[in-house]
Amino acid sequence: MNVLSNMEEHWRCFPELQRLFTNASLGNDFYHHGGLRSPYTTGIDDLHDLATIVAIVGRGEELIRTAARRAATEEPAEYVARMRRLVSELDHLARHLHCFTEGFLRERIEELRRQQDVIGRALSQAQEDEHRRGKFMSTISILDGVRKLVKKSLPPDWKGSKTTVTAARRIIAQEIHLPAAASLMGGVSETAKEVKRSPSKLLWCFRQARKVSEAKPGSQARPEKRLEKAVVQKENGLGDNWGNQIPTSSGLSQNRGDSRRNIDLANKSAGNRYRFIELKVRRGTNNPLSAGIELLEYAVLYVWVRQNFGMLGGEGTLPDNDTCSALLHAKSVTLEVLAPCNYYAGFDISGMKHVQQELDRTCVALGEQVGVEMRFRYKTLVDFDLTQMPATPSREWLASRFEDSPDHYPSV
Repeated sequence: MNVLSNMEEHWRCFPELQRLFTNASLGNDFYHHGGLRSPYTTGIDDLHDLATIVAIVGRGEELIRTAARRAATEEPAEYVARMRRLVSELDHLARHLHCFTEGFLRERIEELRRQQDVIGRALSQAQEDEHRRGKFMSTISILDGVRKLVKKSLPPDWKGSKTTVTAARRIIAQEIHLPAAASLMGGVSETAKEVKRSPSKLLWCFRQARKVSEAKPGSQARPEKRLEKAVVQKENGLGDNWGNQIPTSSGLSQNRGDSRRNIDLANKSAGNRYRFIELKVRRGTNNPLSAGIELLEYAVLYVWVRQNFGMLGGEGTLPDNDTCSALLHAKSVTLEVLAPCNYYAGFDISGMKHVQQELDRTCVALGEQVGVEMRFRYKTLVDFDLTQMPATPSREWLASRFEDSPDHYPSV
């Protein structure tokens, strides 16, 4: 119910006020008519108070509609948390409205309170259901232990994925030392004991996720996503030896971030050799250090899943005929950050070479734990200009940039 329709009888005789409230630019009109008062409202001093009432009640209605819309799609724990916040805010709004209203909005306030009671009962029921089933959603990520070790080993400027470009430059200028491979594996193993798992059937599955989702109105698809999808398309793509969106931790915990932690691109070649690629096409999106640490996390997950495949629901050995576990047979894995030259601009070259050496050394040690040759490299996406990227890249255009990418920091 629109609160303005409830007010109609109170300001029907006041055309100027009606025009203000039906005008889409309410904010501008309010400031232009700030001194206007209405003799037809009880307990309302001026237009500011009336606008406040409309805003408060509108917020209450929006909260209730949003809660109803999301209830069917949210995870239980998120729903419980949202309901708790909603009950608190509705209660605050209802109390706040009493400061402004007498008479004609009393019925609407009571309706908001009744809605609050309904939501409160739904909240209690949801909590009881979750306790009964013992399935409270965990916020623990399978990588929490690994991230704590990495954070401890790096300077205070390191803030994980939130590390700024400026902070990354300061860190890279120093001589950093990453945790030992054994410590990283211990970190993920300890965290694994604390989480509930239901591994996805697509975990470490080499696949082609070709569907291109339409961007929301007024927005554009991320250029990394457009380029990644172009690589794996049946027409004009680079062929079946290229995959994308490889799930690395889906179902290894109930953390939503783990379910979305996918490798951008993967390329398999003769001899069961693979490249795992973190694609970056825009300067300022993340930074080389964060991208490198992200690939290190993928390396830890790859080794841990390979070590624990039987425990995760496999046969105890890796089946040769299963495409979703064939990748776990790899003889060689190279983890690559692939980005244009300007992505690396402004970072100390000797510092970046040291970071590459540290990441490479750690990846080599991780690979040794499962008998796979594992390396790390920063690579250059050659001859790439985001502003000149074709809407539909040709096979030749893609091949010249992806099939033989040079090292950005060649080994001495």
